[in-house]
Amino acid sequence: LLVEGKTLFRDLSFTITPGSRIGLVGRNGCGKSSLLNLLYACALGDTAVECGSVRVADNLAVANFTQDRRALDQSITLRRALAPDGDGVVFKGRSLHVVSWAKRFQFKPDQLDTPVGTMSGGEQARILIADLMRQPADILLLDEPTNDLDIGSLDVLEESLLEFEGGVI
Repeated sequence: LLVEGKTLFRDLSFTITPGSRIGLVGRNGCGKSSLLNLLYACALGDTAVECGSVRVADNLAVANFTQDRRALDQSITLRRALAPDGDGVVFKGRSLHVVSWAKRFQFKPDQLDTPVGTMSGGEQARILIADLMRQPADILLLDEPTNDLDIGSLDVLEESLLEFEGGVI
């Protein structure tokens, strides 16, 4: 796999099916995030690799969790971050009130009016995980999702991933 003139991988081949779990392990700077970014871009139809190929299923929905926490609007409240369109979210075809959704990710109802910018890194990571799980997706791309997570938050992530029926990288 050649990206920006640099060979990241040779003879890499895998298929992601529902229930697949693929872990990428390697030293810093070896190309793990680059591979995830490339797969996401290919799934969106935004790029082609310089060498090799990535085949994407028709109508594939991919959700991407990056290391970049800056995408989270620091000025909104926890309520708006968890439920951007009202007082509820749709999860697995079911409507859930924002309070129930917040509790699922270890937030207390009295935190709902707290500005995101005043929350800890672990709390902000849980907000991003909640947003990720709310998205309809066939595949989840997770780039170091455990950064800033405490044990309770790791449990929430683990439970969410166990419930996810699609493929995970």
